Formats: sequence, structure tokens, C-alpha cells
Amino acid sequence: AIPIMESGYQNLLPSANPSSGAAGLWQFIAPTARFFGLKVNKHVDERMDVEKETDVAIRYLLSNKLIFNSWQLAIMSYNSGERRVREGIE
Repeated sequence: AIPIMESGYQNLLPSANPSSGAAGLWQFIAPTARFFGLKVNKHVDERMDVEKETDVAIRYLLSNKLIFNSWQLAIMSYNSGERRVREGIE
């Protein structure tokens, strides 16, 4: 359901979301993609590789689940960021 909500299940280029610069089926911003090992530069953008971006999405969700001990909060932090979820909890 996450890629349906994020991108309408379309592998979108960063230009489709100029305000955030998010790209791909899972709508990763470049810093998050790089943190999880995807290459994002002027020559290659692995956020557009469905297999690689899906692997990162799974690892990101599992990481957030470990942090918050809740699937609901893991999904919320996927969309809004871990910092915002932490601030909301505090």
C-alpha cells in the first residue's frame, strides 16, 4: 500500500516532485536513498531501479520498526521522517 500512496505505483522521476526531489516507486529523497546505499548523482539514480529501491524500502521500514517498536509508527516515520515521529512522541 505504501508505494500506491507515495507514487500511485508509478516509478516517478525527481522532476515529478520538484519541492521534495523524491523519486521512484517508493519516493525516496536523495539523502535517505544514499544512507541506505543507493547511488544518486548526476550520472545514475538507483531510486529508479525498482528492485534496488524496494530492497531499501524494506530495510528502511524494518529499521524504523526496530526504532519505534511499532509498525504504525514505522510507516508514519517512512512518510514524515523519524525526527517528526520522535517529536510527536515527546
